[in-house]
Amino acid sequence: MKVDVIIDRFVERLIGEGLRFETIASAPWIARFEERLPARLPRSFSSLVKRYRFPTFQFKGVSFFSNLGTDDEEDLVKAVFKDKHLGAAVANGFVQIGRPDTGSYDLVCFNTRERRGAECPMVALDHEELLQHNRVRINHNVAESFAELVREHPAG
Repeated sequence: MKVDVIIDRFVERLIGEGLRFETIASAPWIARFEERLPARLPRSFSSLVKRYRFPTFQFKGVSFFSNLGTDDEEDLVKAVFKDKHLGAAVANGFVQIGRPDTGSYDLVCFNTRERRGAECPMVALDHEELLQHNRVRINHNVAESFAELVREHPAG
């Protein structure tokens, strides 16, 4: 199944649950954002943020940053670079896209060092290790990829 179709179905499900997503023709803020990253965003997540504008939302244990193209503290392009003490994550190839929905300050990121084709695994990083020792430690894997996280699987 094509990535854009997977993302469109995901967005339709979230809209059906009452979340606000707006189709956009372009997202120039994402192009500028990607220039500051250690690697390009995975294809599936790129499909979401370049074609839809949305507030923060929670899905399968992750509280995702918003993608409104604003200067809001929880907007993806601002939130990733907001806390300079967590900069070792980006420097080591991790791109934060949210936090655990438990309220933890840990980082949910793409591990661009483990890119598999156009996708990257999603992991949770220990924020204490970053803050106290400026080291990256993966707490756990969140999903094989964003596409895998959001894909609808047949029951059974």
